[in-house]
Amino acid sequence: MRIEMGTSGFDILDGNIQQSILWGDIVEVSAYKRDLITIDQLCLHLILRHGAEVTVNEDFEGFWDWLTKLETQLGIGAEWRTQVLYPAFRENRQTIYRRGL
Repeated sequence: MRIEMGTSGFDILDGNIQQSILWGDIVEVSAYKRDLITIDQLCLHLILRHGAEVTVNEDFEGFWDWLTKLETQLGIGAEWRTQVLYPAFRENRQTIYRRGL
C-alpha cells in the first residue's frame, strides 16, 4: 500500500484500488501504536465527513512525507509524537486533531 499526495489531498493505493481523500474532509485524527511483539507500528486513524473512516500506518510507502504534510495542512504540532511513541509497547492512543476545536 502507498500514499500519493495531490494538490488538495492524497490518495491511498492498494493494488488496483484507489481511495482519494481531501484534506478538508478530515474531521478527526487519532494516533496510536500497535504492539507487534518486537516493534511498535505507528498508526493514524482518520474520521472523514459523512462518517467514513480510514487507518494508515508507517508501513505504507510514502507515510512519513504524508505525515509531515498532514501536520502542516491541519495545523497539528509535532508534540503528539513523543506522547504516542513513548513508552514503547503501549498503545498510547491520542486524539491529535478535531475540526472545530
